Amino acid sequence: MQQIIPQLSYIDILRYLGYRNTAIPKALEELIKSCMELTLQTIQPKSIYHRYPISVLSEGIAVSGTNIILKGKSIRNHLLESKEIFLLAGTIGIEMDKLIRTKMVSSPDEGVILDSCATTAIEMLMDQTENSIRDLCSQNEESITWRFSPGYGDLPLDTHINLLGALDTSRKIGLTVSRSLILIPSKSVTAIIGVTKKVIKIPPQDHCDTCSKNSDCVYKKAGFSCSNQSNA
Repeated sequence: MQQIIPQLSYIDILRYLGYRNTAIPKALEELIKSCMELTLQTIQPKSIYHRYPISVLSEGIAVSGTNIILKGKSIRNHLLESKEIFLLAGTIGIEMDKLIRTKMVSSPDEGVILDSCATTAIEMLMDQTENSIRDLCSQNEESITWRFSPGYGDLPLDTHINLLGALDTSRKIGLTVSRSLILIPSKSVTAIIGVTKKVIKIPPQDHCDTCSKNSDCVYKKAGFSCSNQSNA
C-alpha cells in the first residue's frame, strides 16, 4: 500500500541527531530543512498488514495460516490478552538508502542528517499504519497493543524471515531480508500488534532492560524510548 508522508517531524529529527533543549545554529537549521525536503522528494513509503488468529503452543505462539512460531517470553507476555494479531511491515524505499550512502561520502554532515530524516520517516510511516489498524479495530470495539518487532526482548531477529514471507513483502512493497537478517531497504520495519478487548497501557519501565537492542539502541542514544514511538 503506497502511502504519503506530507511532512517530517523536525523535533524527532533533532532527537535522532542528539539535540535536546539545545540552541540550533542557523546554518544547521537550514541544512536540516533542506535535508527534510530532499527526503520527502526521495522516499517511497509503502506498508502492508494482515490479521491472523493465533494459538499458544509449548514452543511459542503459532500464527494461523503461516509457518510462523513467535518464540520467547517477551512476545508471549505482549500478546497475553490477544487471540488475534496483525503482522505489519513498512519501508521508505531503496532510493533513500542510495542517497544516504552517496552523501556519506560526498558530504558526511548532510549524510548524517539525511539518515536521521529517513529514520523519522519510517517511524512516521509505521505510526500511520498502526493508526489505520487502530481505527479498523475500534469499529469492532477492539483495542490494540503497541507494535513489537523482531529483536525486541527475546523475540528472535530471524522472525523477520517468515513474517516477510507471510506478507509477501518482496513482491508487494519491495522489502526483503539478507542472510545476516538485515532488512533491505535498511529503513524498514516489521512488527506484530495484538488485538485485545481492553485498552493496553504503555509498556512497563523495564521494557528497555529486557530488549536485545538495549546496548546499541538508536532511541536510547537520542534520549528517549521506542515505546514513545509505538504508542499514539
